[in-house]
Amino acid sequence: MTFIDSVKTCFKKILNIQGRASRSEYWWFMLFFAFVPVLTMYGLILIVSFLLALLGIENFPIESLTIVIVVLVFAPVGIAVTTVSVRRLHDLNKSGWYIAIYYALDLIAIIPGISPTLSNALLWISTGFFFYLIVIFMFKGSNKKNKYGSPIKL
Repeated sequence: MTFIDSVKTCFKKILNIQGRASRSEYWWFMLFFAFVPVLTMYGLILIVSFLLALLGIENFPIESLTIVIVVLVFAPVGIAVTTVSVRRLHDLNKSGWYIAIYYALDLIAIIPGISPTLSNALLWISTGFFFYLIVIFMFKGSNKKNKYGSPIKL
């Protein structure tokens, strides 16, 4: 699967956690996720800042606009990353709930009022779990049909 095919597939299946995702689909999309949203976000902020300066608007709350741009750019890509990660786990014959566990550890760790010791412990566990996921995502998926579907034909 090529870079472009991977991005198209992941956005077509943005809400689909059924089936499997190959290594190439996953890793090409992770490359996209690492660069394109960040570049898009900075580009949009630069364009808006330039337009505001050009129009002479000085007291515009650019911080609020930046938050809106970040949410608009990262939300769809973040959802696609989650679903392709679940499908990648399915290709490895593992449950997609591993992703939910990872997210839950991070979310619980940032609850206001939680003990700093517990928060740090959860973040360390989450970091270890993250590296575990990265390592297993490198393995080849099963060549046979598993409970999540047939192997991907590239």
